[in-house]
Amino acid sequence: MISSPGFKGSKDGYQNKYKKVAQWIQQSYIAAFIRYEIVWLTDNMMDSYENEICQALRIVIDYALAEAEEICQTSDPEIYLAGFSAGASASAVVSPEYDQVKKLLLIAPTIDAGREKLQQALPAYQGDLYITVGDLDYISEMTPEMMIQLSTSAQKIRLVEVENCDHQWTGKTNGRILSKSFIWAFDNDETYPCPEGGIELY
Repeated sequence: MISSPGFKGSKDGYQNKYKKVAQWIQQSYIAAFIRYEIVWLTDNMMDSYENEICQALRIVIDYALAEAEEICQTSDPEIYLAGFSAGASASAVVSPEYDQVKKLLLIAPTIDAGREKLQQALPAYQGDLYITVGDLDYISEMTPEMMIQLSTSAQKIRLVEVENCDHQWTGKTNGRILSKSFIWAFDNDETYPCPEGGIELY
């Protein structure tokens, strides 16, 4: 499982939320969990940023495949991509480039990786697609609907809107729901978006 952060986000996330999710997922034996951040990101023009966030994810995927035997004890792993905001956008663009990507979780997705790139990539993605967004998220706006319309080859598509939730998933309850999105997408949890059973992130 590879987690892509939002715009200039850290690999650990606000109050170590991604680190907490990673520990939970690994202790539950669901998947090995890889986190990263784009430490060399600069305030360039948006077209450069679009390329940077996608290329960074490609580098991480290539590393994961090359070191798969050590990371998860198999030389032929399935890859699950999870991305938040801009990281969701990059995950969507890169997902069809690797046959190993079987599941895609987009949390509060934006079009930061480029509208044209998304329009080219999503119709080619053939795995399972999970999208979750807050009903008070005015940054993602219509992005989830656009992504669903483009995903004409996906095996399965699920969209869940979370009530009383903004783009940053503010609040303890939304933090628990955010943590559960990972087991919803990657471990077939049927109770999402109920916060019960999720972990406290902040």
